[in-house]
Amino acid sequence: MLVNAEGLPIESIDRISLTLNPLLVPFLNWDNRNKINKYLKIKYVSFYGLHYYLEMQAQFIYQYPDVKLSVAAAILNLLENQFIDFSFPDWMIYNNLNLFVKEIKEIEFAFDFEPEAIKILEPDKLIHYKSTLYSTDRRTYYNKPARKSILKNYDRIERLKQDNHIKWDRIENNFYSQRIEFRLTKNNSPYRTINNISGTAKSVIERYAPYLAIVYHNYFFENVAVDTKEHPHFETIYRMAKEGRSRYTGDLEKMVPYKPSNEELLFFRIQSFFKWMRTGFSIETMVVLALQNS
Repeated sequence: MLVNAEGLPIESIDRISLTLNPLLVPFLNWDNRNKINKYLKIKYVSFYGLHYYLEMQAQFIYQYPDVKLSVAAAILNLLENQFIDFSFPDWMIYNNLNLFVKEIKEIEFAFDFEPEAIKILEPDKLIHYKSTLYSTDRRTYYNKPARKSILKNYDRIERLKQDNHIKWDRIENNFYSQRIEFRLTKNNSPYRTINNISGTAKSVIERYAPYLAIVYHNYFFENVAVDTKEHPHFETIYRMAKEGRSRYTGDLEKMVPYKPSNEELLFFRIQSFFKWMRTGFSIETMVVLALQNS
């Protein structure tokens, strides 16, 4: 298997960001965020309420034979380190991820190439910022909300050196320094359900390939030419992009509006009661917790 400077496959799932179930918020212990695995990160935004996100890096994802299983392992890590402040049987997490995860906020697919394998044909038709080329859907803050591009191309050498997690000679001696990255977010893709990432990383990339081909056709195909001889998954994406289809009609599961089930609401009401029993919260605090989970 060909690997990049980080020892990861040159065709990979680089990052998955999960939106945690909003019913979890009263049970999250922010002070314990630094106790969790170093390849997991907790972020939050305060916009119409608190929203917490769990970011999983590739180094964590590829420890497990099933990508969905890596999500369950990440949740277990939050429980074990008491970032989530209640107990839950580890063997039940995989089949009850809806209690912990609302949706996939973002998923990134990364393909690393030798520099000579990528040729930019019409750079003026792409967005340039510093050393990165972005697809034209990128939008920065001006008079509208910012929006990440669905595709980008960049050289990883300087970024890896700035991160300072890998020895420089290993970075400089790795052939695969050019990256093409697909970033599926809530603003550009409806195909971000947990069920879509069940199975090995290889099978997940294969499942998404027809959709990624349409993305590539729409944004990069006439501008970015690629030699795909070392990249079987990207070869499929590139070949399908040539076919010129602009609409996806495949089997990926679409997002549906979030609505907690009665079972979820009951579960969190019970957890609120247990938390009150453990901490001796006042009746007023219990009312607040109950309202948050109603």
